[in-house]
Amino acid sequence: MSDKAFRKLNIFLSIFCLAITLLSLVSFDKLMNKSYVIDPDKYPTLVNTDSIHNGGTIGSLRSSKDGIELQCDFKRTYSKPFCEVEFVISKEGKGLDLSTYDSVTINMDYKGQENPRFRFYIRNFDEGYSVKGDAMSNKFNRLDFSLPDASHIDLGYFNVPFWWIDHYNRPVSDSAVDITNAVSVELGLGASTLAGHHSLNISSIVFHGKIISKAVLGEILVGLWVIYAVYYVCCALHIARRNKRRLAQQQRHLTQEIEELKVKATTDPLTGCRNRTEALDTFYDFEWLAQQGKMIHVALFDLDHFKQINDQHGHEVGDKVLIQFVTTANET
Repeated sequence: MSDKAFRKLNIFLSIFCLAITLLSLVSFDKLMNKSYVIDPDKYPTLVNTDSIHNGGTIGSLRSSKDGIELQCDFKRTYSKPFCEVEFVISKEGKGLDLSTYDSVTINMDYKGQENPRFRFYIRNFDEGYSVKGDAMSNKFNRLDFSLPDASHIDLGYFNVPFWWIDHYNRPVSDSAVDITNAVSVELGLGASTLAGHHSLNISSIVFHGKIISKAVLGEILVGLWVIYAVYYVCCALHIARRNKRRLAQQQRHLTQEIEELKVKATTDPLTGCRNRTEALDTFYDFEWLAQQGKMIHVALFDLDHFKQINDQHGHEVGDKVLIQFVTTANET
């Protein structure tokens, strides 16, 4: 890849990564939402009251134009009376993973006492603690709320009631909220409810979440930039090494050309011996050696009748005579 192509690709990739980052951050709140609706048309429903504990509360269900209506006649003959509607998601232990959602909206209306308190359960099946044939062994993940809270409830507020941990003698590791395999969802009135008639109309229960969590999105974006950075560094190093090799090669070629020019400037092209320029440099060296008291030997040669050879036999023969003379002198 040429330097120009690398610069163009680098600009494109940096703009691409920046665009993906900005688009992801801007669209996270509006375009990455998901929801799951639980309503009477999708799942069967049951009524649970304290009558299973010999309490006097009576509950019933009937369809309404908006969904389902829970009618409760509370009697406080049991210490902790309750009246609830249960949406049965699964009876086989294969429920819904609601852990990928972060909040829930309960679309409901209520008639009865002032300032009621409601309780909301997500019951989870796990082979580690659930007992076949005992629905109560499914972990209770509980949240108590008032009517104004129903429009938005953060799932982070759920907790596991102590009575369930104590009743099944579960270790502390099972005290954490677990909604990875929800087999039922329950909504109703609890122990703080006054005696009398209460009506709860439920349209739907909507779980809200993100297609991808903020943490995972952050990891993906960081990973994207890390990959780009690694690519940039690797390509930059490769190009730098290539340019270094190219410069070294050019330097070698330049040095070779300088040496060749130096030889041409100081050497006779016909015979290969030193020319006047090189001889002058040598004489300068001789002057320095003489000043140092060194002994210098200089031999001068004169070829007799050389002009006659050129005139009679031609310059080609004269050149051969010069070449042979220099060769003989160098070998002596």
